[in-house]
Amino acid sequence: MTQTFIDTLVVVSMTGLAIVVTGAWQSGTNGAPLTALAFSRGLSGAASSSPWA
Repeated sequence: MTQTFIDTLVVVSMTGLAIVVTGAWQSGTNGAPLTALAFSRGLSGAASSSPWA
């Protein structure tokens, strides 16, 4: 039970940090599209250098 709580706390914190740091919160989008925008902005360089992309 405790591990589930800690995992959730880490995932939610990282998602919130990505949204704030990338400035995606200013885009006017909400929900899952906001999260996708934040991670695409934050990881744009990683996606282009990935062998799976």
